[in-house]
Amino acid sequence: MGANAKPLASGDENEIIIGYNGVGAGSNSVVLGNAAITKTLLQGDVGIGTAAPQSKLAVNGTVTAKQVKVTQTGWPDYVFQPGYHLPNLSTFESFIGKEHHLPGIPTEEEIKDKGLDLGEMQKKEMQKIEELTLLLIQQQHEIDSLTSFIKNHVLQSQP
Repeated sequence: MGANAKPLASGDENEIIIGYNGVGAGSNSVVLGNAAITKTLLQGDVGIGTAAPQSKLAVNGTVTAKQVKVTQTGWPDYVFQPGYHLPNLSTFESFIGKEHHLPGIPTEEEIKDKGLDLGEMQKKEMQKIEELTLLLIQQQHEIDSLTSFIKNHVLQSQP
């Protein structure tokens, strides 16, 4: 369908080509548009491997991509702001001992029930990375202070 639409090679079967100057992709393929088309608008929900998509794009199977871009609002740089309450490691330890997961991170059961929102999880993971980085910096200051104390007081007082 479309002016100058043609199969990829003679003898190809079951090709559907829609669009001006569209070129097929081989037997049993569907091609929408051509290289000059910059936008393809599909109204409603699209399902691949499913007859009942429940979102704009629903794929029942593996998705392979070179890049996935998730647009996200808000980012946890607030962790670095003055006044942010940084939990100490004993607070994390206590929470993990009782709940068996990190605070603010969904449980395995929640993920099984509701799925995983990649953008939201990336934000939560970044918050934990930033918190742990600050805790490591605190520990390094304590190590440096203790090392200095040992060098200046303990080692110097030995005969």
